[in-house]
Formats: sequence, C-alpha cells, structure tokens
Amino acid sequence: MADAHEASLPPDTDHRHGFMTAIITVTVLSVVIAWLRMYTRIFLSQNAWWDDYIMFAASFLTILTNGILTRAFELGLGRHIYYVPVEQVPECFKWLWAAEPTNLFALYAVRLSITLFFLRLIPVHQKLNRRIIWTAAWGLTVSDIYVSISYFIQCRPIQKVWRTDIPGKCLSDAAYAAPVWLYQAVSILADLALVSIPILMFRSLKLPTRTKIGVIALCCLGIFTCAIAIVKTALLPALFDHHNLDKTWSLAQLCFWAPMEICVGIICGSLPCLKPLYHHIKTGGKSSSKGSALYASGSASAASGLRSSARRYRAQVSIDLRDRSKSSEETILPKHHQSYDPENEPTRAQQCGGESSVNTTRISDPRNGILKTIELEFETGTV
Repeated sequence: MADAHEASLPPDTDHRHGFMTAIITVTVLSVVIAWLRMYTRIFLSQNAWWDDYIMFAASFLTILTNGILTRAFELGLGRHIYYVPVEQVPECFKWLWAAEPTNLFALYAVRLSITLFFLRLIPVHQKLNRRIIWTAAWGLTVSDIYVSISYFIQCRPIQKVWRTDIPGKCLSDAAYAAPVWLYQAVSILADLALVSIPILMFRSLKLPTRTKIGVIALCCLGIFTCAIAIVKTALLPALFDHHNLDKTWSLAQLCFWAPMEICVGIICGSLPCLKPLYHHIKTGGKSSSKGSALYASGSASAASGLRSSARRYRAQVSIDLRDRSKSSEETILPKHHQSYDPENEPTRAQQCGGESSVNTTRISDPRNGILKTIELEFETGTV
C-alpha cells in the first residue's frame, strides 16, 4: 500500500529557487528605480510631491512584502507538500498569511501614487479624465479597505488560518471569496483606466516621434501590469479550493505574480520621472541650453551667434497654454522662465566692445500648467 501511494505521488519538482531569484531581482530593480525617482525629484527637479513620497513608501512596503514571500518560498512554497518537512508547512502558511496585508498596502500605494501623478498632469478643464482618475482612486481605496478587513477576520483565532487542526471558526467560503473577487475586479478596471489616460492625453498632441515612442512604451508596461492582474485573477480559484491538499504547490504561481505586479507598477510609475536624471547624466551635470520646461527645473538658456555685420539671438520662451489647478503640475514646472530681449542688457560681446545688447527678463504667470516651449530668434544688424 505504501509503495502504491508513493507511486501515485507527483515527482519532487522544486521551483523555489527560480521563484526566489526572480522576485529578488525584480525587487532590487524596482526599488532602485523608485529611489532614483526620489533623488531626481528632491535634488534635480526640486518638485517632490505626494505621489513621489507615496511611491517612496511603497518601495519599503515592497521590500517587506517580497522578503516575507521569499521566506515562505524558502520554507516550502513552490514544492509539492508531500516533500516539504511536516514542521515547515504551518510556518510556510504563516509567513504566507503575513505577506498578504503588506502586499495589499504596497500595491495600493503604487496605484495611488500613479493616480496622483496623473492628477498633476491633467488640466482642470479635462473633467472626464480627472473623474476617471478620482473614480479609480476611490474604488481602489474602498475595495482595499474591504478586503483588508475580511482578511483579518477570516478566522477566530487567526492562527487557524495556517493551523487548521486547532479549534476555532472561520468565515464561509462565499463570505471570504466575495471581497477578494471584488478587489481583483476593481484592480483590473483601475489598471485599464490608468493605462488609457496617457493615450487620451497624448493622442491629440503634436509630439516628436521619439517622445511618442516613449509614451507608447510606458503604456505597454502599464498593459503588462494589467495583464499580471488578470493572471492573478485566473489563479485565484486555487486559493478557495479546499479539496486540493497540495497548497504549497498550487499557491506558488499566485504568490509569485503578486510581487511581480507591485514591482512592475513601481517601474511604470517611476520611469517617466527620471528624464531630468537622464539629462543630468548625459550633460555631465551641466544645464542644457535646449532644456525642456516640462522636465527641467531651471530656466531656459539663450544661444547667440555673432556675424560680421549682424548678431542673432535665440531664446526659449515658455507660454502657458491653459489654466491649470494649483494642484495639477504646480510643483513640476519652474515658477520662472527666462526670455531674452536683444535691446536692453549688455551681452558678453558688448562688454568686450560690441554694440548690441541682450536683456534677461523673467516671465511670471500666476497660472500653472504644462507649458509649451517655443524658440524665438532675434536678429539685429549694425548700420
């Protein structure tokens, strides 16, 4: 009988090390990107706001969550339960239970940061897009609270979750499953909404092909995040299948994709904020004369050329296209931008004996919003 039972067992396949390696790698990558975002916002752009602080906090929650999950994999998750030492099984499920609330909080923080980031970009008059963002934020908040409460009250005592042999009482399968399914549905809808916002915003703008390719690439990453949420939803039945005793094996895929969703969300939400860092590295820490007002925190620069009988001056002038709310991009853009008047202030050439002059004035507008940067060219000649 024992030989027949052993013959019916699945082979001792162990995916634990592969899962742990992938989780650690993606965690390190996403955390580094989140911290580079915070560095960029504080020291380069000097425009850190709530979306940045929340994403920074999410990186620490991600480290905590994925550290706990790595411990669960180490104890037997990802291996058939028949080959896991008996004393490790309850410990594995206990660590698995501990990872769930931190996973919920980390994922919520990532999505909330992305919604706040979009609110900084979307002007007040685009009411539909702002309503979509606010609806996604409130839907995620309510569903996260709902599923968190049900998670902490699923069994009394709570130890019965990972030790089913002790006396106690747990929620019915329907009562436990309802908030989980609701949460997944809201998450997928919110991801779709957050992916659609950049497409709706940028499709009507005349942008360089290079910029459009970057936006499309970021949207594809967002679609990948949404796809992970769908994969998690497809794997959820394993969580409620009480007839399958091989839980360390059946839950492994679900517990692997959960941290992937958080990390990819951090990467998607942080990469657009790293453009000032890219320019900083590219220019060796020197300000560029062609800096964009949308990403740079300094003022625009003037480029002047001298000819035998004429002098030419270029300046970048930032013009406010539309009114924005005080919360929508006020801290992203510089408060002052420079223009250059070739009639007033002496240039280096005049200081050396030339006759033409350039004056630097500041354009200050009480309105806030995404500015359009155009290049003006002035040419003066000597008679």
